[in-house]
Amino acid sequence: MSNITIINISDVKIDPRRFQFRLGNTAEDGTRGKLAEVEVYRITFADAILLWQAKGGQLFLVDGHERLALAKHCNVQQVNAFVMKETDNITAEDARKKGIDVNIAKGHYSATELAEGKLQGSDTKSSSP
Repeated sequence: MSNITIINISDVKIDPRRFQFRLGNTAEDGTRGKLAEVEVYRITFADAILLWQAKGGQLFLVDGHERLALAKHCNVQQVNAFVMKETDNITAEDARKKGIDVNIAKGHYSATELAEGKLQGSDTKSSSP
């Protein structure tokens, strides 16, 4: 994965069917409303979002649906991001698995969700190289 870079949020495409891992209860933008009550986006405190860049240059959101929605709500124009690139032989599926791994490492998924297969495309083994 590359270093953190600053991305214009208008350049980020959202495709929850492809990159949102949690099954059910998500809006069209892949959010669940976890940050709906937050009114301020602080770039210095927010974790970087995780993106995958296709060979054509399009940036797709892999992880950070809630943070990106909050940034948009607060009229923030740029956010910090890690970018995985198809030109570096990282497939969309590789990026998706990395997003799952990141969320597991952060404790965002419960053992029950993992055991019951409530994460679309989940695997209890680490998929990171």
